[in-house]
Amino acid sequence: MVKALNDFILQAQKSLPKSKNNGLVIIVDNLDRIVEIKEEGRPSNYEEIYLNRSEMLRGLKCHVLYTVPIDVVYSDLATNFDTSYHNIEVVPMMMVRNPNGDANETGLKKLRELICQRVRLIEPKLERTLEGKVKGLDLPAVFDSPETLKQLCLMSGGHMRDLMKLIQSAIKQVDQLPITSKAVKLAIEKARETYRKGVQEHHWDILAQANSCKDKKDDKEHLRLLRNRSLLEYRYYDENDSLQIWCDVHPLIEGTPKFKDALSKIPSVSGNPL
Repeated sequence: MVKALNDFILQAQKSLPKSKNNGLVIIVDNLDRIVEIKEEGRPSNYEEIYLNRSEMLRGLKCHVLYTVPIDVVYSDLATNFDTSYHNIEVVPMMMVRNPNGDANETGLKKLRELICQRVRLIEPKLERTLEGKVKGLDLPAVFDSPETLKQLCLMSGGHMRDLMKLIQSAIKQVDQLPITSKAVKLAIEKARETYRKGVQEHHWDILAQANSCKDKKDDKEHLRLLRNRSLLEYRYYDENDSLQIWCDVHPLIEGTPKFKDALSKIPSVSGNPL
């Protein structure tokens, strides 16, 4: 199969337009959804797929990106994966807030750029009215105000797919542009209920602790919350080029009564130390 795939890849590469950056990349998505299966005395399915067959997976004659379950990154298999594949990258959320809770304008700007790219596909000139009506331009505003757009970006937690889903949900609440603050609020409440249903009763205290200390434990419960995005991980390099990793609950979770109740029971939650 590897030989057949490489023959196909070589043919595809020959048909690519000649350019300075000519090349082919294969992205193998959704492997992160594989659930780990362990049987006593036998390697787990993670080991069978990724490690025991690493030579096959690395045998394709082009650049390949494989997604892996988050459990792999935070397990005793991590060093073996790094040896076999040389480069394991964790894709964090876009930082829309800083650890102290303030809005991160750089991250918010990037999300606006992402939305602009989608808007251009409909009408390039709509980019100019992204955050409100422009005098002298006969085009509707996409959002009724900069505050409405900012609220949408903040409530996504910096997760691109959640941002797009929130926008789609808000669009359904209006008959025509602009997308109003009321439409965004309804979209947020609908998404918040979905996230609330994904949190088990004993997880509320765990989420409150994570919000308080901006950190997580590398145990099954915290990994489960990372998988369902109730808990989000952020990464950045500080002024000394040192990697900083911190976690927080999804902003949609923050607005739920059960989370607020769990947070109120933690002694001294003032401030958000990193």
